[in-house]
Amino acid sequence: MQKRNLLFLLSGLLTWQATRAQETIGYNAIWKKTTADSAEYIVTKTKTDSGWAVAIRYRSGAPDMMGLYADDSMKVQMGVFHWWNDKGVEFRSCTFDKGKATGPETFFDERGHVMLKGENFGGERTGTWTAYFPSGKVAGTAVYKAGKESSLVLFNEDGTPNKAGKVFEQDAEFPGGKTELLRYFNKSLKYPDYAVKHSIQGTVVVKFRVTRDGQIMDARVTYTTDKHLNAEALRVIREMPEWKPAVVGGQPREAIKIQPVVFKLE
Repeated sequence: MQKRNLLFLLSGLLTWQATRAQETIGYNAIWKKTTADSAEYIVTKTKTDSGWAVAIRYRSGAPDMMGLYADDSMKVQMGVFHWWNDKGVEFRSCTFDKGKATGPETFFDERGHVMLKGENFGGERTGTWTAYFPSGKVAGTAVYKAGKESSLVLFNEDGTPNKAGKVFEQDAEFPGGKTELLRYFNKSLKYPDYAVKHSIQGTVVVKFRVTRDGQIMDARVTYTTDKHLNAEALRVIREMPEWKPAVVGGQPREAIKIQPVVFKLE
């Protein structure tokens, strides 16, 4: 009887220790802690002999990110990290050493095809980076030294030189950049009368797709405080002028953007 009780006690202790070494936290779309039922992301941190293994899931349960950190503050990345979009397609993998990108890094397109890959050292790009068409053919190469592009060669899909292309890589951008985007919101955003009357304020987060020709598509709210603010945030996002599309290997590519829209009463 004493042996059975001892085994039971040890079993309970091991369960308690395992629970103590794992933590699960819910975050909303603006990365503030929240309850599980309203969380956009679920973060699970598990203590291991090598550090803290962190897995982030979307509300649906699909993976968002997975990697290893030096401690539970999630500041110093170690080893290989992976990221997925909300459709379950991996869009990036990167190797880290002491919190800095060091080693191979790969970006994938919305169908999971390799779009761009190369090497990093000490948090900066180094050596030859290669961009690809969805077909797998090379779209261009750029050589980096200490994080700066030193040479660039671009190709058409048939292998001939792409003389029209000038840029190896750039993110999708509102025409005129962040300053003009802020000016657009200041000019176009109209505070809903209902929200003014009831002193409703807060941040609405909108996710949308910028197509290869700069069109805004599939805008949807991922974080909300009020339906009236939602409607206005979606209106101004959908009525934005065409963006400068993302470029990889000299070719326009689709991009996903996340835009907070802040409503604040003076």
